[in-house]
Amino acid sequence: MDRVVEILRLNEAWERVGGVANAGAGLKIGVIDTGIDETHQAFRDATLTAPEGFPRVSSETNLPLTSGKIIVARSYQGTARDCNGHGTGVAM
Repeated sequence: MDRVVEILRLNEAWERVGGVANAGAGLKIGVIDTGIDETHQAFRDATLTAPEGFPRVSSETNLPLTSGKIIVARSYQGTARDCNGHGTGVAM
């Protein structure tokens, strides 16, 4: 892992987006898995706000699972809350 920046040429990529501070700006990532634990510290960031038109949920019961970092909570079988940790780990 001590060579990953060099191997993946990340400095060149960051240069193209205006520096490391802009890396990932505007990026949205979708994960289809066992759900998400919105209370996990990896998903807490009070500085983020959801983009216009978000959050989106499959039902009102999933709305509390959203935040400025988790902008969609959809479930095909009840709740989008992660009950076994797999989805949370994958989303991190």
